[in-house]
Amino acid sequence: MKLKSFFKWSCSQKRFLHLPTALTSSEPHRMTRVLLLTEKPHDATASKSLTLMINNSLISTITSGLHYVLPLATRSLAKLTAIIDQEMETIGCQKVILPTLGHLDLLQVSGKWSEHKEDIFTLNDRHKQALFMAPTHEEMFCSWLSREKLVEKQLPLYLYQVTSKFRDEARPRGGLLRGREFVMKDLYSFDATESDAHKSYDLVCQSYQNIFDRLKLNVIKTKADPGTIGGKHSHEYHLISDAGEDTIYICSQCNHSFSEEYMEKNAARSNHCANCKCDLQAKQSLEVGHAFYLSTRYTEPFKCFYRSRLNTYCLLEMGSYGLGVTRILASCVEILSTNRVIGWPALIAPYQICIIPPKTGSKEDNLGVTHLAEDLARHLNKYTKADVVIDDRTELTIGHRVVDAKCLGIPIIIIAGRKCLESIPLFEFSYLNGSERNMKDLSFLDIMKEVESFVTNC
Repeated sequence: MKLKSFFKWSCSQKRFLHLPTALTSSEPHRMTRVLLLTEKPHDATASKSLTLMINNSLISTITSGLHYVLPLATRSLAKLTAIIDQEMETIGCQKVILPTLGHLDLLQVSGKWSEHKEDIFTLNDRHKQALFMAPTHEEMFCSWLSREKLVEKQLPLYLYQVTSKFRDEARPRGGLLRGREFVMKDLYSFDATESDAHKSYDLVCQSYQNIFDRLKLNVIKTKADPGTIGGKHSHEYHLISDAGEDTIYICSQCNHSFSEEYMEKNAARSNHCANCKCDLQAKQSLEVGHAFYLSTRYTEPFKCFYRSRLNTYCLLEMGSYGLGVTRILASCVEILSTNRVIGWPALIAPYQICIIPPKTGSKEDNLGVTHLAEDLARHLNKYTKADVVIDDRTELTIGHRVVDAKCLGIPIIIIAGRKCLESIPLFEFSYLNGSERNMKDLSFLDIMKEVESFVTNC
């Protein structure tokens, strides 16, 4: 099929495919414009995710626990944030941005300062006022809402943000797995009654499960101890990984799971399930999310009331929910990658499609195959709305560029090679199917069908 005929066919079908998290551009991206660095990790004990993210120009280390997040990782971070925003919107959450800096007396009101002072960054402003850099925002939200005079018809109220948080980690490690500065999605629910608060808790927990399902991550929801955050009950979300610093216990019979802290406080380190009394298996894991039902743990000290329909003032029932956004990003790399090649959930790969034209000066280049690759890239970019990058570093061999695309974890790689010189041009189409990469020769039309299937299944 000639190129113009194919364009006419595609437009007549009116198929405008769209990845919900694609960072679309009017033109395909070009690898010559992507910031690629040559830094290599110096620590032989570095985690797999840290090594891969540095080697592939996703992050760059400043010092222990602090990293530059570079353009490729920023693209993935934006896509992950978009998925979170979509799921939060679905359950009626409203997005806000609260200050990172807060007055230290807020932590003294809640009692968190006496329990966590060694983990919290503090500073004084020019007026000698003591400030802290927030690791979470329970105090700030309650301090704010205590002044707003909420009424019952405004409840339930779900407020969230996706911002940088700070924690003075004793042992920062693993790059974005455990840093001193990190991006976190924190959500706070406010309800009129305990019953309503439990409904909100279940709603948010299901939303979290939806996020992990979209990423195709096998997350495990574990019964957890509320710890020093406080509240009446809590759950954590874990991904099984040998790189994890946490330990969870999974029942071999009923699949209930429990955090190590919960077991220590509630089961006296028993090796049996608290639910069915069967044996438990210990697994190393990465904690990527947490949910707390706080009740009035914070609303009471901050006098955070709402006015009921009976014109009485009642304490708000509160929940707190967190997702470690940068930690999820690094956890995906840690769990889905080999020692050399990054694996991503397809929805948050920096690019979904990489097109590789022939090397400059080759027979294929001289006979116009490079122009064919450029046309394909523009067509896919326009009509599929997937993230397309064309590797225009044509001074490099095709093989070199294929290796780079694989190492970056790009799900679909399309090579414009010698078969593009046939009467019906055929491209080498390579795509990830789970952990395996499949290859076949496809025409323009077949490529569109394959990409449509890819978008549908993402």
